[in-house]
Amino acid sequence: MTIPPSPMPPAGSDAILVPGELTVPRPVFVPPPPPPMPVTVPISWLLVNGSPAVQLRAWRDVALQSPPAGRWGLLPYASTAGWYLLGTQDHDGTWPGGMLAVPTGTSLQGVGTIPAFRRLLELGWDVDAPGMAATRRLLFRLLAEDNDPTLLAELRPADDDEELVRRGRLLLREAAAAALAHAGSLTGCMGSSSHRRRRSPGSGSATSTCSHRRWRCRRSTCW
Repeated sequence: MTIPPSPMPPAGSDAILVPGELTVPRPVFVPPPPPPMPVTVPISWLLVNGSPAVQLRAWRDVALQSPPAGRWGLLPYASTAGWYLLGTQDHDGTWPGGMLAVPTGTSLQGVGTIPAFRRLLELGWDVDAPGMAATRRLLFRLLAEDNDPTLLAELRPADDDEELVRRGRLLLREAAAAALAHAGSLTGCMGSSSHRRRRSPGSGSATSTCSHRRWRCRRSTCW
């Protein structure tokens, strides 16, 4: 069998000639996208107009500085929502609402474990506090896909279907990873070299060029 010769490419075209085969266009190089532009955060405005919890997080998470001595250390204990969440927490670090339940309206009744944990973080509670530490140990078990069926909570299927159980564990694993990264953003990743912050003198603003993807962080300090 005789293979006909490959047709000649048109003049000026960028193609690779392969004897006995069709011409193949040369792949076009696509440059990677440019890095994201720095984001300017109006810290001065947040410190004046934000709620106490927002002010604390602006000091700690954006400016990467310890807040001034004084009332900031007592800020978490001034929140009625924080005390309510701690009062409804079980001894094993869970909440009666299950794992992922989100309350309706402004009430916190029926909140799940992971949303309650992240709400306490936003209110400024220390991740090493006894109640928070208990929940964090539970989150590590979810991250490791512990095969304890009770950890699935509201995601546990009635007939323990294997596919649904595996799906529930993966969903809880992702949620636990996000919650642990949230906790690490308060204490762990601050000293990372991948976080580069610049402050404009006298501007009261900070620009962040952070390229660290916290939700994928595997540093032990972030967990």
